[in-house]
Amino acid sequence: MEISLDRQIHPPYTPNHQKQCLINYFETQEFEDDSDCQRLIDEYDNDSFWERLIEELTMRDLQAEFAGKKTKDKDPDEYFARYAAIEKKYMKEFEKYGLENVTFKKGKPARTTN
Repeated sequence: MEISLDRQIHPPYTPNHQKQCLINYFETQEFEDDSDCQRLIDEYDNDSFWERLIEELTMRDLQAEFAGKKTKDKDPDEYFARYAAIEKKYMKEFEKYGLENVTFKKGKPARTTN
């Protein structure tokens, strides 16, 4: 008798198998309500939001500051010192005021992402 290794590792996907996957692999409302998972996910999402916002604003300001310089003329120490200073400025601002002072202006953006 010959047994295919592939069939042992990957069982056939039947509608019943898919139904079992849905039952076995998705959390229930009771699990979400009784576990700390959602709280941890929310904390992670919150931290990620602020980190990403600060990083994007820091890079925007840094690129504007160094826009006129050619790459070979940029001093790495100066670049990273400015990055740290700008990042610190945004961290203090958001720790103190959150999004209260964030506004949007109309018009063409100063920098676009690819």
